[in-house]
Amino acid sequence: MLPGVIDATAVRFLFFTLAAWLHHREADAIAYLLEENRTLRAQLGRRPLRFSDAQRRRLAVLGHGWVVLACAPWRDSSRLTRFSAGIASW
Repeated sequence: MLPGVIDATAVRFLFFTLAAWLHHREADAIAYLLEENRTLRAQLGRRPLRFSDAQRRRLAVLGHGWVVLACAPWRDSSRLTRFSAGIASW
């Protein structure tokens, strides 16, 4: 091996170690958020969640649109069609 040259195996090992560490942190964060949602929903009881239009929009963007909007009770169904087609005009 030449001096100053990094072995490809060492780079791969470092990459996969970093990827595994990030995956575990992400999984822990998701588990925490799921439990937090369960706790908050338990505090609400059987009352439905009420979101403003701005909150719905933020959730739709974070949820990539179609999953959240498919469950939202929109009065204007053309909004859902335009959003899922990728031509939403908020």
